Amino acid sequence: MFKMLNLLSGWQGYAAAAVLAAILASGTTFYFTSLSYRLTISKMETEKATETAQAANKALEDFTANAEKIAGAADTFLAVKSTLDNRFASINRNLSNAIQNSPLPADCKPDHDRVQSLSAAIAAANSASGSGAVPAVSPAK
Repeated sequence: MFKMLNLLSGWQGYAAAAVLAAILASGTTFYFTSLSYRLTISKMETEKATETAQAANKALEDFTANAEKIAGAADTFLAVKSTLDNRFASINRNLSNAIQNSPLPADCKPDHDRVQSLSAAIAAANSASGSGAVPAVSPAK
């Protein structure tokens, strides 16, 4: 052990202390530099996670607003549908009553005014239903 201490006496001891100090300094520098890099990376990951969370919250808000619009439109549709169902039922009853109470004779041919009236009624029904499936009536000749 004393032999080793004799080796470190004089300029060799100073050189060994300098090498040891340099190794410790470089290790400390590496540690703090890597710590700084890890901190920077953590901040970047936090910022990215915050941006992603904000985008998800915005998408959720948009989805909620659209769902509320759809629910409102569905409620409006149901209200209109029940009103239209009642109107169509009433029209159907009136038509059935008219056919039963005063049927047309077998040889009856509608005149031009009646055909125009029927065509207008059919066109109104088609526009109300949103389709043009029922053709207009043409006068018999």
